[in-house]
Amino acid sequence: MASVADNRFESDQSDSSAAAASPRTKVLVVGPVTAVGGIGQVARMSVNAMDQRRFDIATCDTTKDTPEDRSLFSALWSHVRRFVNLIRSIRTHRPEVVHLHTCSYLTFYRTLIDVAVCRRLGRNYVLHIHGGLFDEFLGSLSGWKKAWVSSALRHAGRVIVLGERWRTNLTRRVAGMNIAVLPNAIELSHEARKPSTMPASMGALFIGDLCEAKRPEDMIVAYGSLPSPMRKAFPLHIIGGGTPQRRAHLRSLTQRLGIEDRVIFHGSLRHDQVTEILEAADLFVLPSRAEGQPIALLEAMAADRPSIVTNVGAIPETVTDGIEALIVEPCNPLQLANAMRELFADPAKRRSMGIAARKRVESDFSTRRFVQDLGVIWECEARRSVKKDSAPIPRLASTSFRSIL
Repeated sequence: MASVADNRFESDQSDSSAAAASPRTKVLVVGPVTAVGGIGQVARMSVNAMDQRRFDIATCDTTKDTPEDRSLFSALWSHVRRFVNLIRSIRTHRPEVVHLHTCSYLTFYRTLIDVAVCRRLGRNYVLHIHGGLFDEFLGSLSGWKKAWVSSALRHAGRVIVLGERWRTNLTRRVAGMNIAVLPNAIELSHEARKPSTMPASMGALFIGDLCEAKRPEDMIVAYGSLPSPMRKAFPLHIIGGGTPQRRAHLRSLTQRLGIEDRVIFHGSLRHDQVTEILEAADLFVLPSRAEGQPIALLEAMAADRPSIVTNVGAIPETVTDGIEALIVEPCNPLQLANAMRELFADPAKRRSMGIAARKRVESDFSTRRFVQDLGVIWECEARRSVKKDSAPIPRLASTSFRSIL
């Protein structure tokens, strides 16, 4: 698969050798670089995997640092500290490009404040859109909210999306954006696997937040419709956190279906624990109704696991139906059950799909490809930057929130 970075800057790749001899491009990465989860992994990659000889990278970590049951005061104070930290980072690092990792709804509204800061201080910014609900988010907007969000998208030096379908969706919602397609990637291990302590056959595995958009209930209903001998041979493992209400709802569903003894809820686990279970699983299942480009799917492919996934987001650009995975329609437990039954009954097909999945992720979704394409975007945007280095940046001590916004 060729690089899918925007063709408007592909010609800049020929300048990469010259750029290596130039002063390093200064970049500020704003995102959850210490967080667990897909966005956190990509945010860390956009810091740690980049060539330090070409880029001088600073970070502004947006990882949530307060508990779920935090008070309103704690939440507001956390946002103020994050806001002040961004201003301080821009003042001290003076980046040519500010790379903003974001998604939808409340997270994007917070990002709008970051955008206002960048524009006020003359910094060129890149918006990196994650998550599967951004199209739904844009469709819910009207009036001044739509105008505010559209302005932020149009003024971005680049809007990065995860697949061509996302480019089409966003262009349909907001015209005039400068969009680049940059698929996610993962670090691939080529070391021999360590002996596993897991059972030889772990059955089906789900990895992800237990939120409604991931639709784990569809998977549970589909699994409950499988023949009893098949469920006995292949348990269902669910890894991921969620609200207490969601966890209670899903456990109650397994009880009503009479399959609570075959469905194992692991909760949130360390990455090495997830990897160990994944490598022992017979297949990976992701029944989402909305996705960007799930890191969990790429990790399953890297572990040569066959997958059952839904026809949403950039998933159809990540796997080919019948080759690396089976693709079903979202919110359709019957199709999901048929796909599970087909793969559980055919170990040869599971093996061939797993081998094909590993090859696909090695060729199309490697860190090397991600680093190359993101580097081109940064260097292109640094050259295009309209900031004036001679313009003084306001000091925190003399700058009010009104003047910043």
